[in-house]
Amino acid sequence: MEKTWIPASDAWQADADGCEGLAILSSVALSADTRITCGECCAAGEDGFVAMSEAATNTLIWLLVLRRTDPFVGVTLEEDGVRATSSRGTTVIIPLDRPDRLSIAWA
Repeated sequence: MEKTWIPASDAWQADADGCEGLAILSSVALSADTRITCGECCAAGEDGFVAMSEAATNTLIWLLVLRRTDPFVGVTLEEDGVRATSSRGTTVIIPLDRPDRLSIAWA
């Protein structure tokens, strides 16, 4: 699998045919200040996302978009991160402080 890391603010420039918006399908409060959301990219229902943001302002902390996973429909808190599951059954475990060290179990 090839990974491409792009700052979220630049993602629209890197792939104009990619994610045109995000549809949130599930959300969980990590703390009073932080929220984890997941769902699908509006332009491509086969692509899913997981994001961490500030609860009060929706300021993005990090965003992970994965192609061909189908939408992520559930997110749960784990001891050392979050577990997101797609409608296809793909599971992603993401360390909160190092999302680049995620692990993926493809369905």
